Amino acid sequence: MGHGMDIEKDCVAMELGHKVCRLQLMKKWEPLYKRLSYKRETQELVLTKWDSTTTKTSKQTLDLKWIKEVQTVHYKMTQMNIEDKWKKDREVRRLDSELLLDITYGTSFVLNHMILLFENKDTCKLWNRGINYLITETQHASHCLQVERWMRKQFSNLLVSDSINSVSMKQMKPFVQVVLQYKAQAKDLQEISEGEMDYEAFASAVQRLLNFDALFDNFFNGIVKHTNRCISLDQFFSFLNKEQKDEWAANKEQTYEFLKTYLREVDLARDTVDPHLTCEEFVDYLFSSENTVFDPINNKVTHDMNQPLTNYWIASSHNTYLTGDQIKSDSSLDAYANSLMMGCRCVELDCWDGTKKTNGEPNDVVIYHGYTMTSKINLRDVLNTIKHYAFVTSEYPVILSIEDNCSVPFQRLMAQAFKECLGDLLLTSPLSKDETHLPSPAALRRRIILKHKKLRLENNNNDDDDQDILSKDSVKRGMMYLRDNTHYTWTRHVFVLFDDKLCYVTNPVDSDALTKGKEDNGDEDQQDESALKGFGIRPDEMHVTEEWYHGNIDRKVAEKRLMEQIAKGDGVFLVRDGGTFIGNYTVSFLQEGHVHHIRIETQIIKGEKRFYFFEHKQMDTLYELISYYTKHYLSTSKFHTHLNTACPQPQPHLGEPWFSPQADAEKLLNTINEDGAFLIRYSQSDPSVFVLSLRVNGEIWHYRLKRDGRIFVINQTVFENLNRVVEYYKTHEFVSGVTLRFPVNEKNVGQFAQVANSPGFYKDLADLEKETEAIALHAYSGPDSSYLCFPANAVITIVSKKNNLNNMWKGRYDNSTGLFPPEMVKELTNNGGSGSNEAVSHFTIELANTIVEKVSKV
Repeated sequence: MGHGMDIEKDCVAMELGHKVCRLQLMKKWEPLYKRLSYKRETQELVLTKWDSTTTKTSKQTLDLKWIKEVQTVHYKMTQMNIEDKWKKDREVRRLDSELLLDITYGTSFVLNHMILLFENKDTCKLWNRGINYLITETQHASHCLQVERWMRKQFSNLLVSDSINSVSMKQMKPFVQVVLQYKAQAKDLQEISEGEMDYEAFASAVQRLLNFDALFDNFFNGIVKHTNRCISLDQFFSFLNKEQKDEWAANKEQTYEFLKTYLREVDLARDTVDPHLTCEEFVDYLFSSENTVFDPINNKVTHDMNQPLTNYWIASSHNTYLTGDQIKSDSSLDAYANSLMMGCRCVELDCWDGTKKTNGEPNDVVIYHGYTMTSKINLRDVLNTIKHYAFVTSEYPVILSIEDNCSVPFQRLMAQAFKECLGDLLLTSPLSKDETHLPSPAALRRRIILKHKKLRLENNNNDDDDQDILSKDSVKRGMMYLRDNTHYTWTRHVFVLFDDKLCYVTNPVDSDALTKGKEDNGDEDQQDESALKGFGIRPDEMHVTEEWYHGNIDRKVAEKRLMEQIAKGDGVFLVRDGGTFIGNYTVSFLQEGHVHHIRIETQIIKGEKRFYFFEHKQMDTLYELISYYTKHYLSTSKFHTHLNTACPQPQPHLGEPWFSPQADAEKLLNTINEDGAFLIRYSQSDPSVFVLSLRVNGEIWHYRLKRDGRIFVINQTVFENLNRVVEYYKTHEFVSGVTLRFPVNEKNVGQFAQVANSPGFYKDLADLEKETEAIALHAYSGPDSSYLCFPANAVITIVSKKNNLNNMWKGRYDNSTGLFPPEMVKELTNNGGSGSNEAVSHFTIELANTIVEKVSKV
């Protein structure tokens, strides 16, 4: 009884209201006092201006049923150990966290936060306690009570002001059409809403429009007996047993108590010794949660949970941290909390290196979608969030799927965070030494499991001796000298650099053979070396691929391109380089038949470059800035416009001799018996895709050119248009030592003699990046310049293995291409192994805790 009186006292105090300030995280705010109050009839929180002299005030309302969680910021920081944005926000950091209340609410997966600052700790605790109680009470309210509150909320929303407690037909008509979705004629509304209506008249009018009586007469009149439109307890009991066969209603006394409770929550006057339902109330009951077909026994797990974990389907989440798309949406702790509260048992953590301390040591690990503009969240905050919510809805194990992109030092920090944050919940060893299969969910109750790639076992100095290090993906590969500290001599070796170690082939390169193969090799530092593989656009360069980015063009060219698109109307735009300084940009756009130009301003804040038109709206990247103003108005004193249509890119390839849009490529290329004959055309299956058709080794190969927005990416090189592609590969090898030599089209086809047809086939551009390599077993020097010269242990790129003189192979080494005998090399296969069972002997230097110093060669 005492607890109930305390709660009622809190609710009364909440109805009177208290002075608060609403804060916005990571945003500057001015103290603006508001009144926070609780409206009992509609179960809403109400925010109004703190101004007692004003009779009519604007207000914000929040329905209690949309609130997911209420906690003080002090609790989140000290009990949940979540720092997140709380400690990053200067305004919040200077305030007492015990005065701040965080209300999490929403109807979708992405939730909102209402952060309120109270005048004292007691008031903050009162609201925290009161709202949490009301949330629970709302969740367990009967259907009748929910309908009653909904009706009062709708009536409240229709009131013109707080001083007028009635609505007219003027307010009633849009409510009926929009909320009730009922097409009522004016005469129908006049019949049910004559003059001003108080709440009772409003509720009666709504019931008449819903017309539950007619529904009862059509479907239940012959099934359920009633007297004067009233259904007695006996009649209701008979329906539950004979028609619905409800097991819970087998006891009449139990049905009696249920009906009294069901009616009492709405109107205490209905709590009588002879409870009854009207026909309307009976129909309403049939649609209520109390009459759901869901068997409440399924609120608890009824399945056998003692089988091995692999025997179950597991509710899993991909990119759990994201609240939207995978390019530029926010990463959020709420996403983990929501997923776990919805029953998810496997969540994903994409871990990356975070910041470093001043001494260079790792400071933190972050979670985000790598190489994108998604925001970053701290790993420890995520782990503490998971720990708090993991077993709220289920005690069965939670699996953390780790995508580990961290360097070794940050991996050590990550392992430490798992142990410290999750503590005893973390499963670190098998439950039984004798187990032959995974444990069951029942045995793993309230345990957190890490799912991560198993590291390879290390064997002293040699790592993966069964696999050739020269065939593995590496950061860099090349020649370096190694000093013998006993004899003070230098020998030349093949070195391979990986993320965590440096390996070198133990057998030195034959210097005499190297000199014979290349008499004047210049500076050793100029040797051809493999660069980093792969291609990616950094977040700060994402604009480069966009249709609207036109690069380094001047004002006149921009105006010409835009005026050519004048038929498309206002909002056609392009972005170009500023011209004055590198990194400056200008947006040019059409407005009322004229071209306008606005310089995009930049500013360095805490070492990071920011882009903006107006200081109040700054973005991290040019791409984000332009994307924002394609959805929001760009307004100045002279204009008010959207950047809604990207100005098309110019097409300089049109009219070029090598471009034949709809050509029969194989027919044309068969007219010349020379490698390097080529043309570019549209794909027959997709007109938006360009295809390069090229004659190579007597065959016709077709390559679909990879396109990323406005640019082309070929063999890790970026080109702005097709003309640049052709110009580059006229002088550089495209594939198998072949360059683009002879442009072929319908007009010049007669210049070449007809030859026998060669079949054509498509090749993937990815093949250009997957070159076959071999290591030289012996030094080799050919008889003339058409042969390749190389030293022992040299890494040779194989260009072709067939159609060569004397069954030789053709290869490339040190910027030279030529023939060589295949028995002089050992091929490195694509699967990470070598062509033979023999591995190249090598030595490994672990980079962790290694000191690197520059010394002079003596």
